[in-house]
Amino acid sequence: MRILILSNGNGNYSTKRLVEVAEKRGHKVKVVKYKNAYPLIDRENIIMYKGKNLGDYDAIIPRIANSMTRYGTAILRQLEKSGTIPLESHWASQIEVQKNLVNAEEIH
Repeated sequence: MRILILSNGNGNYSTKRLVEVAEKRGHKVKVVKYKNAYPLIDRENIIMYKGKNLGDYDAIIPRIANSMTRYGTAILRQLEKSGTIPLESHWASQIEVQKNLVNAEEIH
């Protein structure tokens, strides 16, 4: 299985462990700094990363930081539209709702 991990990079421990376990089980894994990815406006469902088409993956594991929720979930939505399956359906909206609730509780 080809797995894409949307992360701030492969330097943090949880991302390293995800890669390690997935590769141990025979999966091909790519870690993408989602803040360096962007959708093409003139083409539907194409995500570019460092100037190249990101390509097709079987599954996505989102590891989106609170400070980049809106941008990270926008990239995740585009990947969902192209047919790549996140760990759970409707991940992008679930992530936004959860982080908005946490932010609202911190304000009060």
